[in-house]
Amino acid sequence: MPIQPNTQLKGAMSFQGIMSQSGTDDPTMIVIQDDWKGIKWTRRGVGDYIGTKTGKFLQHKMRSTLFGNNFGTTMIPISGSTTGYYQVSPGPNTDYVTVGVFADLAYTPIDLSDIGGTILIQFTQNH
Repeated sequence: MPIQPNTQLKGAMSFQGIMSQSGTDDPTMIVIQDDWKGIKWTRRGVGDYIGTKTGKFLQHKMRSTLFGNNFGTTMIPISGSTTGYYQVSPGPNTDYVTVGVFADLAYTPIDLSDIGGTILIQFTQNH
């Protein structure tokens, strides 16, 4: 079943994309929906990726359509991987969104390229 753009919240801005990575390069993103028109994804370090845009995200109005009210605390298994988890959360100063990739539930960082698979990133911001 193909992934459809998020239309569940009227008047909200949404992002949906499928992230992958080669080596230690910045991640590549197949964008399904980007209402901000240009979130840039960068690798900051092992298993640490950020999405930035012009202006700020409204942290108190953001939520993940995958994690619900647990945005930034829920670990999701990585598709196509026998091990590995990821977590999406707003940055502390709303300049970016973070994606953490971990080898285990003890939060051991690992690059997405080291475990293979892809990550579905989804989040919304209410107005």
